[in-house]
Amino acid sequence: MHDTASLVITAWSNFYVITGSSAAALTGLMFVVITLVAATAHAPRTKG
Repeated sequence: MHDTASLVITAWSNFYVITGSSAAALTGLMFVVITLVAATAHAPRTKG
């Protein structure tokens, strides 16, 4: 029984590593986009 549970956990560990890394990268990218949008929204507009 212990070996079976260990195999299942090992098989899913890569999934959780990939999912966690992707979530962290997307969260960081979201903050970058929010910062860029906020910077352009406050930038003075020139005519012409």
